[in-house]
Amino acid sequence: MEAGRESTTPSTEQVNRTADGFTSLTTNVMKAPFKAALIAFLVICQLPFNLVVNSLFIDFLLVLCPFIENLIPSTGTVRKWIIKAFEDRREVLKASLSRAKSKIHFSFDL
Repeated sequence: MEAGRESTTPSTEQVNRTADGFTSLTTNVMKAPFKAALIAFLVICQLPFNLVVNSLFIDFLLVLCPFIENLIPSTGTVRKWIIKAFEDRREVLKASLSRAKSKIHFSFDL
């Protein structure tokens, strides 16, 4: 190679871009962020838990990441995850409120 010229050959760490999308030599899907994102998606959008076993939803996820199939939970598992996330957040809120130095009043418009 001539001095001052860089190689045009992509390294193994680069992503190859094509007209149809992109390919990567490695794909990492981390379980904890996937779980948190799925819980937030279902709860905030008020979607039914059985969405995770819907064949169209699974096909959509597989298009995005073919290796994600092992992370797709059952409806019972999603229910347990959501209840656990609720209980964890409730405990954090209770601890935060118990450390308050003044009285806290709640009001609700019904």
